[in-house]
Amino acid sequence: MRKGLRTATVVGLAALAVIPAAAQNRQPSQDAAVDRRLEKARTAAAADADVLVLRGLRADRRRGQVEVLAESTGLNGGAAVEFLVIGARSSHGYEALLWSYARPADVHKALEFAGLRAGAPFDPEALRMLAKGDRVRIGLRAGDGAPVPLERFVRDTRFRETLDEEGFVFGGSAPTDEGAYAADVRDPHCVVSLFNTPETVLDVPRRAGQSDVYQSHVVNADRLLPTNRLVTLVFERAADLGRVRELTLDVRTGNGADPDDTPVYAFVGADGARDRVGDGLSGVMQRFKAMDEAGEVPYVTLRLGPGVPLSAARKTAAALRLIDGGGAAVIEPPPEGQLYYRAFLPESQWRRREDRLQQPWELHLFRKDGALAGRMVRHEADWSGGHSDPAFTTVAYTVADGGELRARLDAYRPPEQEKYWYGALNVLLVFAPPRLPHGELLAFLKPVLDTHGTVYVFLESPPAPEPGAAAVDPRSGE
Repeated sequence: MRKGLRTATVVGLAALAVIPAAAQNRQPSQDAAVDRRLEKARTAAAADADVLVLRGLRADRRRGQVEVLAESTGLNGGAAVEFLVIGARSSHGYEALLWSYARPADVHKALEFAGLRAGAPFDPEALRMLAKGDRVRIGLRAGDGAPVPLERFVRDTRFRETLDEEGFVFGGSAPTDEGAYAADVRDPHCVVSLFNTPETVLDVPRRAGQSDVYQSHVVNADRLLPTNRLVTLVFERAADLGRVRELTLDVRTGNGADPDDTPVYAFVGADGARDRVGDGLSGVMQRFKAMDEAGEVPYVTLRLGPGVPLSAARKTAAALRLIDGGGAAVIEPPPEGQLYYRAFLPESQWRRREDRLQQPWELHLFRKDGALAGRMVRHEADWSGGHSDPAFTTVAYTVADGGELRARLDAYRPPEQEKYWYGALNVLLVFAPPRLPHGELLAFLKPVLDTHGTVYVFLESPPAPEPGAAAVDPRSGE
C-alpha cells in the first residue's frame, strides 16, 4: 500500500441533539485570574533568559518543564471523554476534561523552549500511522499538591481501569493548507488527544482511532474535578517511557541483485553507520527486543534492495507487523519510490472477486521471452438485476511494460452502473511470482503509482501461466 486515506468523522445536527444543552454550553470562566497570574509571572521572570512566560503558561529551560494553566470542564463521572486538554476557544467542552488557557501553538513553542523535540504528527495519507516525537509526562496539580498523572483521571470501560501511564508523544499539530498551526485555528483546538489525530500538540503513543475510544474512555468518578476549577498541568520529558531512535532496516541480497541469494539485514543509524545483523530475521527481532529492554522506541524505515525476492519482502513485512505500533517499534513511511511494508500483507480474501466489496484492477505479472510482462484484469460488477450478488463481466489486456499499463489505465472508462458505486479506484492488486526481484516490480509499477498508489502484492505459487490473447473491451472501440 503506497498511500493511506485520510478519514474524517462528520457529526450531523441530529447527533448534537443527544448532548444535553448544559454540556454544549460549557465555557471556561477564569480569564481574569489567568491574566493576573500572567502579569505576576512576567514580572518574576523579567531578567531570566531561561524562563519563557506566555499567556497561560510558564516554561523553565533549566528544569526542562512547562506549566500550563487549565480549567476543568466539570464532566460527571462516567461521562465520555475524547480529549484530555483543549484550547479555551474550543466548542468541545462537552467531551474534554480540561481547557488550556495557553494556545496550542504556544504550548508547542514552550515545550521546545524547555528542550523537548517535536517530531511529526499522525498522518495516514503519508503512511505515518503514529505520531513521532519526544515522550512527555503530564501531571495535574490542584493547589499545592503533587502532580497526579493525567491518565488517572480517565477510565477505560473495556478494561475497568485507568489509562496506562505511557505519557504522550510530542508530534505537534499539522499545518493547514495556508500554513497555520491547525490546532490553533480549527476546532477542537486540541492540546492532548485520546485518539490519533493530525491536529493535536500531543498524541497517544499507540494506535487508537476515534471509534476505539468513543464511549469507552470515561471520566474517572474517583477523581472528579469541580466545574471551572483552575489547575496547573506540568509537562516534562519522560525519557524513561521511551526514547526515540531513528533507524533504517536495510534488506538486500548478497551482491545486491540476485534473488537467489540469502537476504542480508542491517540497521543504518541516523549518522549513516551500517550495522549488519546476523541470523537473518531472527537476529533482527532480537535487536528490537534489546532496544525495547533499553527503553528505546525505534522508528524504523524499511528499505528493500532491488534484488530482494518478493517472498523475502513478505516475510520481512510479516515480522515487522508483529511489533509495529505495539510499543516495541513504529514503522515509518517508505522511502520515495518504494511501497509501504503492508503492501506485502494483503487480506487473503481479496484474492477472490466474490469476496471483495470493490473491484479494482488486478495486475498479473509473468515472464514472456525472459522479460516481465503483465495481464490487466478487471471484474466489472453489474448490480442492475436487483439481486444481492452482482453479475460480473471481465475485461482484460496484456501489457508489455509499465508504460503500456499507464496508457491502458488512462484510456479505461468504467461502465455506467459502476460510476455511482465505485468511481475510479486508485487501488491495484498485483499477483506476482514469489521469486520476482523487488526492483523489477517497482520498475513495472513506477509509471502508475501517481494515480494508483495503493498497492497490494499477492504471491502466486506456482506463478500464474502466461495468458493467451487479451480480451477486448467492447467500449474501447478496438
